[in-house]
Amino acid sequence: MTRPGVRAGVSWPGRRIRAVRDGTDGSRDLRPGRGRATFVLFPCPLRPERRGVLMRITVFGASGRAGRAFLHAAARAGHECAAVVRDPERLAGAPAARVVRGEPFDEGEVRAALAGADAAVIAFALRGGRRNVPLYSRGTRTVVDAMRTVRVPRLLVLSEAAYGPHTAGPLNRTVSALYRATARPVIRQREEQDAIIAASGLDWTIVRPVILVEGPAHGHRRAPFTPHHARAPRTTYADLAHVLLDALEDPSTYRRDLYP
Repeated sequence: MTRPGVRAGVSWPGRRIRAVRDGTDGSRDLRPGRGRATFVLFPCPLRPERRGVLMRITVFGASGRAGRAFLHAAARAGHECAAVVRDPERLAGAPAARVVRGEPFDEGEVRAALAGADAAVIAFALRGGRRNVPLYSRGTRTVVDAMRTVRVPRLLVLSEAAYGPHTAGPLNRTVSALYRATARPVIRQREEQDAIIAASGLDWTIVRPVILVEGPAHGHRRAPFTPHHARAPRTTYADLAHVLLDALEDPSTYRRDLYP
């Protein structure tokens, strides 16, 4: 007697692995010694009390334009976000299930913000005269250390593509050289951030847009794994949010850079 495989084990937040056995006649059962074992991924709620919620995501830098765009896109997709900000009033009206007042340099506050999360998004942005604040480097280290402590494995990071190996083609390299000449403190932080993430042991993805602009989403597009050689496209914050969401549960993006 054959029957579909129903035994399951959780392999990743928001996903469940179901083991089935393929019979030589095309049927599937769980009997040992018949055919070969395969694994099938299918969506499922993580816990019964989460019915209707796909994933719980903690967003650092949620009050910036990229962070707010992600909150809106994630809410529309059925995810539940905790937004971590220094000033909660800046997020008035944002679709966050929880707004957490916190400093990215305080590991205790960061751990509390990550409680119950399946993934984290770092969308830090240095504004005005704060370029010497170690937000990208020290802030990222604090988040990474807290994620390892509370066992949140999935990390998405918004970075940039205007430095180091992330530029390609004569035009983009020229722009990168000008940027390096005027923003050395920021670039040093970005390079340290990259090293922290690479050594974290987490399932990370770094998204590296070149030019971010306001405007509506133009529709989903696959972000390549290699830098743009020709003139890089402009990416709206709304499209960037969809790139982050698409990568969230895509194992092919683990430990890789994306270039929208």
